[in-house]
Amino acid sequence: MVVGALNVLKTRFPEPPGKVFEKEEGPELFGEEVPEHPMMDLLDHPNQHMLGEELYQYLVASAHISGDAYWIKNRSASGRVVELWPMLPNLTEPLPTKGLIANVHGQGQIRVDDDPFIGIYRYTMNGIETYFLPEDIVHFRPLGLDSEDLRHGFSPIRSVLREIVGDEAASQFQTALLKNMGFPGLVFSPKVLPEGVEYPGEPAAEEIKSKANEEFGGHRRGGTLVLRGPFDVNVVGMSPEQLDLRTAHFHGEERVASVLGVPAVLAGFGAGIESSSGKSETVELIRDFTSGKLVPLWRICGARITESLLIPDFEGDRKRRFSFDTRSVKALQENRKDAVESAVASYQGGIATRGEGRSVLGLEVTEADDIFLMGATMVTVPRDETDETPDPAVPPVPSRNGEAELSEEELADLAS
Repeated sequence: MVVGALNVLKTRFPEPPGKVFEKEEGPELFGEEVPEHPMMDLLDHPNQHMLGEELYQYLVASAHISGDAYWIKNRSASGRVVELWPMLPNLTEPLPTKGLIANVHGQGQIRVDDDPFIGIYRYTMNGIETYFLPEDIVHFRPLGLDSEDLRHGFSPIRSVLREIVGDEAASQFQTALLKNMGFPGLVFSPKVLPEGVEYPGEPAAEEIKSKANEEFGGHRRGGTLVLRGPFDVNVVGMSPEQLDLRTAHFHGEERVASVLGVPAVLAGFGAGIESSSGKSETVELIRDFTSGKLVPLWRICGARITESLLIPDFEGDRKRRFSFDTRSVKALQENRKDAVESAVASYQGGIATRGEGRSVLGLEVTEADDIFLMGATMVTVPRDETDETPDPAVPPVPSRNGEAELSEEELADLAS
């Protein structure tokens, strides 16, 4: 169950390319891309044995299993980061420091700065402890913080260990039933015999059992058996429906899919396949999964790479940021199509300027785009003119005899 859900996350997370952008205001803007940035060479080829996509796959799998994912920065003699390596989270421990003198990786025996939260990372491999300073670690906690230890990230898998163990037990039980049945295939029951006639003794029972196994056991199933004496032969077994443990599996699948945020049908779970209504629903699930699960992950992990790698080791300031370019994600193209149609409608309807429409789509905006589109038959009316209301018409004052009193000009108008 867990592997099925993790496979979906691992194969889809590396889809958008990571890029360095000039930082601009606004949550929907990527800004101008920085071409051939040196950090991108490092992320594309983190070390001589791994690809960047593999490093991202480790990141998302490790975070969902343990709650944490770690990258080690290997530096050159000049202090430049030249390699990135993943760390096994179960062997890594973030620790507070106070007056600690430790053998730090790449620096030897030094006194570590005091920090009550995380002052050092301890990595234990084969009983050997290695220490890393926080500036040499990229620590991902994309799913939140562990409520029992804020130094660690939240692990969704720990919350469903009972379901995982239960599913494993159900699988073992089903395998055992199919392997050795767990019950006899045939039962020979002696009939009620007349008075004075004895049941066969133990030797006769063993002879019948041996004869039955020999004649139609294994590949000789279906053979003929002749018994000496009155016996009832009963077939004992379970139907395929009685052996079906899908309900037990479905419960675990639904829980695992829920906590990992992966639709059951995408992970190939039977619970999702049975409830799915067809391809159109699956396509909609992929869109919701991408926008609701992956987009926040890309944003959070991109922010961590910015804060722990780009700024301290490549930029030194906050004028640039690392982001996953989600504009190329296929599942989000329909969402972008809706955004384009909305921006065009707002511009053509005279609601927004061309620049505001381009801004929503993350496109470059210039001074020439600060214009409204107005139809040739449309007339603009200033706000102050629209606020003026005409005076109500004053009816003529009636005379004493009930007839209206009109001026000479009004009488002339009526006559004409």
